[in-house]
Amino acid sequence: MATRPTLGSKGATDIIQAAAKPLYKSYIAWAILTLCVGAFALCVNMAGRVGRVIDASTQRPVADAIITLDSLSVRTNAYGYFIIPANHQGDAKSKRIGIRAAGYSRRWVESSAASRWILEIRLTPFTPRGVYMLPSTNATVTELHSTMQINAFVIDVKDEQGNILLQNDALPAELSPASGRITSDEIRSVLKRIHENGMYAIARVVVFKDDVLARADPAVALRAHDGSIVHERDGVSWVDPENRAVWSYNLLVAVEAAREGFDEIQFDYVRFPSVQTPTQAWVGDANRRSNAIREFLAQARAALTPYNVFTSADVFGYTIWDLDDTNIGQRLTDIAPEVDYICPMLYPSFFRTGLPGARIPVEHPDQIVSRSLRRAQERTRLPAVRFRPWLQAFQDSNFDYRPFRQREIVAQTQAAERFGSNGWMLWNRHGIYSAEVP
Repeated sequence: MATRPTLGSKGATDIIQAAAKPLYKSYIAWAILTLCVGAFALCVNMAGRVGRVIDASTQRPVADAIITLDSLSVRTNAYGYFIIPANHQGDAKSKRIGIRAAGYSRRWVESSAASRWILEIRLTPFTPRGVYMLPSTNATVTELHSTMQINAFVIDVKDEQGNILLQNDALPAELSPASGRITSDEIRSVLKRIHENGMYAIARVVVFKDDVLARADPAVALRAHDGSIVHERDGVSWVDPENRAVWSYNLLVAVEAAREGFDEIQFDYVRFPSVQTPTQAWVGDANRRSNAIREFLAQARAALTPYNVFTSADVFGYTIWDLDDTNIGQRLTDIAPEVDYICPMLYPSFFRTGLPGARIPVEHPDQIVSRSLRRAQERTRLPAVRFRPWLQAFQDSNFDYRPFRQREIVAQTQAAERFGSNGWMLWNRHGIYSAEVP
């Protein structure tokens, strides 16, 4: 939708002059009016560019929208207004202003269009209904969109082994991209099809679980007290979440995904490992663990600012309920300010000890979702639209081994929708979903 300025310098002059028609014969009054117009223009020019963001459907102001220009990031106030300071405008004719807000599609306007006094920007509401998919299943994009009304796809650009799947010339040749089943061209092909169909593309970056990097550079591996590299239960190595070189490595991947045109960068395994093997400095120090995760996400947000891309973080379901960091560095109240969306993994099968009143969580999938989201909102005081949960679309492995089919999945999606979250995402490791799923 075209950007429409609500008030330009010429428009302001016309309005004031029209109001002053009865005074045209008074040269003194005319001079005063002219001076007022000039003073107003000077004030605006000194302050910078002024704009307002509104909802394209309701015409209501959008508060807390994020406005970006290169590395600058400002937010709208409660009335939807923002100012880009004059000293940050740069070359106005060659740059774009990015605009995004939780619950809306992101957009850009040309900087030259913002040279008027007040720029009105309309954002279109958007609610993702997403699934995790493998790029090799490209053909399912159109099918899932038409049969299941899916409008968002989560695609690995760095997977759980640490394989980088999207070409990145800034990384060492042996690390970018990984040789294997998926190529950069396949990812680009999927991304093109997603956007051609007006859908939303999420790049999944697995951060600190990284066998590839730990083997290539053992100096950045996370180590136990005896010097051995820490592994998850599946045998995959971890790298040190406090190591700044590891941060930079992952941010190169994230920035490349943003450049390719993904709408959102989603950080997974953005935590310490859940294994109980004693390790060195971070054992028993919840603040140290939480600070490492928070600072990484803050640095990621800064690095991605020029690309006007949404950011999100996947967190354990129990992170919502635990007041500490769940021993993995995920403290909900620390993570919330650093990302656009919090994505709790609310798989009933993963709530192994249940919740009060729902000791067998697979029998109460709706309660697990609704109660967890309400609890997350109570703790963070964020609007519901800042949450988008992962929901279970795979067979239970901890209780009675029931398959999660239409009834169980619908119970979860409806619970999320009643809460008002920014949609939901279905997780199936193999990217296989039934057409019966809503």
